Amino acid sequence: MFFKSTYYNSIDNCPIGVFQSILKKGDLNSLIIKGKPSIKKLNEAWGNIYDEYLKLYGIPQSFQDYCNKKIQAGEMFAESLIEGQSWKRAIYEMLNEEAESAIANQRAEEFEKVLAYTSKKVGFRINPKEMTVREFYGYLNLASDGK
Repeated sequence: MFFKSTYYNSIDNCPIGVFQSILKKGDLNSLIIKGKPSIKKLNEAWGNIYDEYLKLYGIPQSFQDYCNKKIQAGEMFAESLIEGQSWKRAIYEMLNEEAESAIANQRAEEFEKVLAYTSKKVGFRINPKEMTVREFYGYLNLASDGK
């Protein structure tokens, strides 16, 4: 007997809690509803979900800041190698550490704060296990526009 695997594959059916959990922990098994889909299928599903998210909502400012810090750090590292200046290597290490700690702290705290803020603004408790990614960001946009 063959059982069909089912899993989240779109921002229209993926709960925001599952989406955030994958962003934080990277465990694609959170996408599984039932069965045992292949890793390939889960990777494809996550790729689709994240592509849809980026197309609709863009790259978060916090991630852009992280990328800019990493670029600055990389430039400083290259200069330290080319010019042989150890103080530039120290600045590289500092910038790299700042980038990593900023993104780690942002990931850990931001979603819970945004969830509470959005719930308060829309006037009801948002259940991250039930509300889809599309619904959540739609409400977040409404809450943000109503500041």
